[in-house]
Amino acid sequence: MISPAALEKYGEDIQKNPVGTGRFVFDKWVRGSTVSFKANPDYWRGPVKVDGIEFRTVAEAGSQLAMLQSGQAQFIANVAPAMKKVIAANPKIENVQVPTIIGRWYSLNTKNEIFANEKVRHAMNYAFHKEAFAKVVYNGDAAPLKSPIPDNLETFAEQPAYTYNLDKARTLLKEAGYPNGFKAVLWAKNNTLSLRSAEFLQQQLAAIDVELEIIPRDTASHYAAGDTLKDDPSRPVIFDAGWSSSSGTADWALRPIYGTGGGSNYSLYSNDEIDSLLKEGQLVQDPAQKEKIYHQIQTLAWQDAPVIFTTVDYRTIGKSRKLSGIEFLPDGSISVGDVALVN
Repeated sequence: MISPAALEKYGEDIQKNPVGTGRFVFDKWVRGSTVSFKANPDYWRGPVKVDGIEFRTVAEAGSQLAMLQSGQAQFIANVAPAMKKVIAANPKIENVQVPTIIGRWYSLNTKNEIFANEKVRHAMNYAFHKEAFAKVVYNGDAAPLKSPIPDNLETFAEQPAYTYNLDKARTLLKEAGYPNGFKAVLWAKNNTLSLRSAEFLQQQLAAIDVELEIIPRDTASHYAAGDTLKDDPSRPVIFDAGWSSSSGTADWALRPIYGTGGGSNYSLYSNDEIDSLLKEGQLVQDPAQKEKIYHQIQTLAWQDAPVIFTTVDYRTIGKSRKLSGIEFLPDGSISVGDVALVN
């Protein structure tokens, strides 16, 4: 519920001046750095147990760990694989593994001449060792994606795997007219995990003579750059992407990614049959019919492969053993409840 008085005062700027009835009151927002809140003295359920809460953007995994160990931070939303052993050895902090519905992939700009070719897209999926990626980059905190949607979502339908096969990948590239490979750019985020992932993909595709230049950006700039792809769709861009269905539905797992003009469709992919099925899926009430529709969509998107399908997350969070009331949810959001920090 939003305060009518706040709406009248801030108008369209309400998103920068949130007002609610929760435990915390908005304090300040330093874009790209911190968002802080103070305890709400008038909270309707009684006194809040902490003075405030602050969310910080810290890109480097080692810095996150140092802050957790020193007590500067009490919660890390994503522990880098290499840091888990360090946390496990410290009695004051702990790792907590959470299953998720976060799928990951690399979007291929299908409006580019190279990636418009389905054989090229298939070749890149066959040249990418998903099991090794999950083990090496995520240290087992991930599993290969077996469909365009994660397996914990409704109507999930496992698809025939793109098994690691360099000979098949080279053959497909040759048939597509690229026997000597090609050059492309890989847009990645500048955090530790995204860069490790990008370097792994770069090494994998080098085996089929695909040369990638990695261009890292901070998270906000990364997605802002992705939104510019439609302005110059000729570029051979591979885009580090991922998504979780915050509603827990197959529709919201598929429509933003594979629907024409979808907000997170960084492949600029368009398939009339999928668009038609997505509209039908929103109207159909019968569970069996709905499942059939979303199975069809998954099959079509998997076969077209506008992305390099990679993994679904198992998220490991790091937290102080003194902290309670904050949870990481399967969709990737953070639930802030009755927060307490025991001295």
